[in-house]
Amino acid sequence: MKAQSNEKRCPKHLLTIGLKEVLTKVSNSQLVAIFLDYDGTLSPIPRRVTKLERPLSETSRNIIYELSKQNKVRIFIISGRSVESLKRLVGIDSIHYIGVHGHIIRGPDIEYTHNALEGFKSVINDIRGRIIETLSKVEGVVIEDKGVALSIHYRGVDRYRSREILEQVLRISSEYYGVKLSKGKKILEVLPNTGWDKGKAIDYVLAILSTKTGLSINRIAPIYFGDDKSDENGFKLLRGKGVGVRVGYRCNTNAEYYVDSTDDVVKFLNELKRWVS
Repeated sequence: MKAQSNEKRCPKHLLTIGLKEVLTKVSNSQLVAIFLDYDGTLSPIPRRVTKLERPLSETSRNIIYELSKQNKVRIFIISGRSVESLKRLVGIDSIHYIGVHGHIIRGPDIEYTHNALEGFKSVINDIRGRIIETLSKVEGVVIEDKGVALSIHYRGVDRYRSREILEQVLRISSEYYGVKLSKGKKILEVLPNTGWDKGKAIDYVLAILSTKTGLSINRIAPIYFGDDKSDENGFKLLRGKGVGVRVGYRCNTNAEYYVDSTDDVVKFLNELKRWVS
């Protein structure tokens, strides 16, 4: 039996090494589907969470809007946030929004709600009330109610209390059937345990695009930018048949490329606009 390789997969820098490769894929396609995470990808993550919504910068909004007007381009903002929150933050009607880690999709020609979400609002409300009661005295905790999911931000919490928060949220959420706890960058998310994720949502969207346009899947070039553990399923889906780009360098990722910052994401989008215009 062939021994399994323990070699780490380290991505290439998109702008200095991979740009020509990626733009060649774009040239060889008939449609480009761009998937952009929000927090940490389009909008920098602040050192401390003082407010839950940080609107997209004018520079980023302008390039996304300009790209959305290109016939060859479709843009999807994909996030753990709710669709309503994403629409407020980005404010562009001509693109699609994929919220709650792929469970809800809204846009000009794609509407989707995962059929397992029904009934989760009451469960999340119950969990939310208990978490607020338990963590009310912990300074720096910010709780975000997304209707069918819940986020607990603890970036502003003293480090020694972080483990306490994790233990308490895990204890409460584990008492409920059909929910799961996901951990991100100083954030805990209580989510419906549906088996659905960002990768499956992207796969669904690509199939819909293929049907609506009459193009075969291999004529569509999907490009996905993300920065967190929740984006890895999307990177994995696209490995070998699309482009996965991680914001921030690290090995052991399914992304083939990386950029250093949210500013680099905008730089690439500008390069792409010049290429497809």
